[in-house]
Parts: sequence; C-alpha cells; structure tokens
Amino acid sequence: MLTEINAVITDTSMIEDAISEKKDTGGKVSSKDSAHLNLKDSNARRFDALYQQGIVLHEQKKLSEALDFFNQALAIDPNNENALINCGNVLYELEQYEFALAHHDFALQKNPTCLAALNSRAVLLYCLHRHEEALTTCNEALTLAPNLAEALLNRGSVLNVLGRHQEALQDYQKILDLNLQNTLAYCNLANLHLDMQNYEAAQECYMQALMLEPNNATVHWNFSLFCLLMGAYEQGWNLYESGRHANHLPRGKRKECSQPMWLGEEPIAGKRILLYAEQGLGDTLQFVRYAQLVADLGASVVLEVPKDLCNIIQSTNPTFKVVEPDTYFTDFDYHCSLMSLPLAFKTTLEKIPDQTPYLFADTRKVNQFKHNNGNKIRVGLVWSGSTSHKNDANRSIALETLRPLLNLDASFHCLQKEIRESDLATLNTLPQVQLYTDQLADFSDTAALIETMDLIISVDTSTAHLAGTMDKPVWILVPSNPDFRWLLTRDDSPWYPSAVLFRQVQMLHWEPVIFKVGNELKKLINRKQATYA
Repeated sequence: MLTEINAVITDTSMIEDAISEKKDTGGKVSSKDSAHLNLKDSNARRFDALYQQGIVLHEQKKLSEALDFFNQALAIDPNNENALINCGNVLYELEQYEFALAHHDFALQKNPTCLAALNSRAVLLYCLHRHEEALTTCNEALTLAPNLAEALLNRGSVLNVLGRHQEALQDYQKILDLNLQNTLAYCNLANLHLDMQNYEAAQECYMQALMLEPNNATVHWNFSLFCLLMGAYEQGWNLYESGRHANHLPRGKRKECSQPMWLGEEPIAGKRILLYAEQGLGDTLQFVRYAQLVADLGASVVLEVPKDLCNIIQSTNPTFKVVEPDTYFTDFDYHCSLMSLPLAFKTTLEKIPDQTPYLFADTRKVNQFKHNNGNKIRVGLVWSGSTSHKNDANRSIALETLRPLLNLDASFHCLQKEIRESDLATLNTLPQVQLYTDQLADFSDTAALIETMDLIISVDTSTAHLAGTMDKPVWILVPSNPDFRWLLTRDDSPWYPSAVLFRQVQMLHWEPVIFKVGNELKKLINRKQATYA
C-alpha cells in the first residue's frame, strides 16, 4: 500500500510566528530570494535565467532537462539554498535518492533550520529505508514548526512503517484538528487504519478524501488497492488505472508508443499486441496468465518482460514472442500492460482465470538437480525477498525464525538466489538446508528446482507466485497487512488453487504462524512416512 509522503512544502501558513521571517516554500521558489549577493551582476543574471528555466522545466515534468539547468545554476553559485533544494527535489523524482539527500544535507549545513530541506531529507531517508533517521529529521522540523502539516504527514508515515501506529494516528488526527480539508491526511489515515485492520474506519477515511478531491489520482490509487483487497474487483480494477497518474507513479509511466492501448473494446483478431510487464516479478508471473486469453481472441502475442523471466515466460506458449524491455520492440498494433488485463477481461472474484499450471519447468534443467534424501519430503524454502520492496520489513522474516521447522524430519532446500548477510551466521548452523545459489541463473532454473520439490514454503515473494503458476503445493506466509491479491481471512487463493495461506494475526509476530506451519508439516511428514511403513 502506497503511503503518501510530501516531498515539497507547498503551504507554510502553519509555520510558527517565531520563524515567520524565515518562511521557506520548500520547492519551486522564486529566485528573487536567491542568496547570491556576492555574485557579480552578470553572473547573478545568468544564475537567475538558469534557475528560472529549471523551475519551468520541473513544472513541465521534464526532469532530466530541469536537472541540467539547476546544475548549471549551482556551478555559478554552489551554496544557493533554493537551487540546492530544487535540484534535490528533481533528483528525488528521478529516484536518485542518495544524490538528492546529499543536496539537502549540503543545504542544511548552510542553514540548519531550513524547513524545506528538513522535510525533503525526511522523505529521502524514508525512501532509503533509514526510518529511524527519518523520524529524527521529522522531529527536527516539528521542533521548528509544530503544526506544519507536511512534517506531521511525514512523521506519521514513518511512525506507521515502524509499527508505532497509535503515535502515527495522533499525528494524522492533529492535522485534521487543524484543518479538516486535508485530503492527504485522510488518505494516510485510511492507509494506517488498513494496516491496523480497522477496515470500516479505513473505508470511511477514503470516502472523506474522495469527497474533498473526487479526482485525486493518489486517493483513487490507494482506494483501488483497498477495493481489491476486499474482493470488490469491478470497482477496484477500474480505479487501479489511476496508478498511472498518482503521485510517484506507482504503476510507472505508460508505455510511450504511437499504437493505441487495448482495454478489451476493439476486436484484435489478426492483430499483433504487445503485453508488457510494469511492476514486480511476482506481478508479471501472476498476470501473464491473461496472455493466453488474449491469444484466444485471435491476436498474435508479444510479451515484454524482465530478462530474468524471459525463459520461464516463454514456457506459457511457445508461439508467443518474448522480448526484453531494452529491445524496444515496435512491430505491433496494440499494447496493454499485464496489470491492466484484469480490467480488459472484466475480472471478478468468480471469473478469475485460475487454470494452472500455465508455466512449466524445462525437463533438461530439472534433471540437473539430483537429491539424495531417501524418502524424506523435499521442502523448498523462501524466507526473504527483495530489500527494495515497500513492504519488505513486514513480509520477509529472519531465517532463525524458521528453525523449529528445520528440526523436523524432512529434506530442506533453499530456493533463494541471494542470502542476506544477517542470515549467514544462522545458515552456518543449519547444515540440513541445501543451497543452490550458484545454479540459479534465472527463473527457469528456479522453476526446475521447484519441480523437484514436494512442497514450497515461502513468504510473499515472486518464488511463491512461480510455484503457484506451476500448480506446485505452496504454503505462503502472509503478513497481517497483506498485498491485495491475497484478500482477507481466507486460507486459499482464487488465483492459485495449489496455494495454502498461513496468515499472520499481529504485525511482525511470525512465531504463531511458524508454529501452525510446523504442525501441518508434521502431519504431512507422518502421512508420507506411513506410506513407507
């Protein structure tokens, strides 16, 4: 769930009078306040021209060009606070977070009370998953301006991700006590209630946000995820398209091409259509199932997917053309994102295309994995995913947490390509866990290894999706704030018939989940052993 964090202070009306003489607009500010008093007139004029052009280009979302002009301005006056802040904000939008942070840090060296720089610094630290530092920076900003809505929003978001929900609630409520017309506060409060499993309160806050700004794409995006989580697919998939326009473009930019986008309206028999991945690897694996439905309408299908997925995706249909994103394939009549296909096919809970398997392991690769474990059940394990995932802190777990399972009479195999440094010491004490990190070049190798398993136990990662697409038995450990595709309460998945969901009740408390998994695994082991008795 995207949590809105303001990168730019746009309203300074709540800054305390004590610092009113130092109001800072925190972003696209005029160069009239530029601190270039020591520049010669000619340099000052050139600085202003470059700076103003950077402002215009930034407003036009021509980020690379804006960055170039701000850099030219800073070459003339490297200490200019406004230029540093605006340059940092452009770098933030380009997702160059470390460089952006350096600009705001430099501005703060010159002026430690600069609210714009403090506010942006907190956002960047949040994006870099340096949450404790982000909280400290938010507190510094709020010491200067206790009622500044942007700083309260930021601190609330940081407190939320740290699991300090009641404190986050207080910050959001304070904003609304000061100004009931704050859309972002309602949206963030809704997201917080969602994480706290207060679903009725979450829906009420989304409704309040939509009443204030009916066309706000960020609110629509957040509400779409809520609807999908609740199983309200008809409304959810329609609103999901707003992710193309929401802040920070959570669905990325729409593919730029001259051909029209297809959303199920036009006949495509005899046409070639490009279906492209837009988000995570798991999303691609889950929604590539729709490619065959498109082909069944008579279209020739081209799939554009990340390199690591090309080989396994090809297995869905040998007649499909599979290309990597950087090939810039242009020979097609229509295009559609894989994530928009549920809308195109008017998917409801009752009409999910749940036929599995639709991805298949390469037999030659399967035969390369030899296991010498006798009659023991072979269990594939995945306990952590990508650290860059927004919900990684809640979905990934420490290997040590799985130790109770690893003492059972089964054969355990790590399906992860990468092992976190924090798990290495634990792994050294678990010789029963077999590693294959050097043999997993891409997902077709992972699929081959999965094929040799009796059971997969995984946190919510792309490997769990892959097992589901192959119709392999997979037990998925789902956090208390689940991704929309896992819905609520149920222990099965309408997307993957072979999946069983083990749900966390309290955030970050995985021990009860592992205890339940252990009990079920014992039953499975006992049944297996009984067949050989």
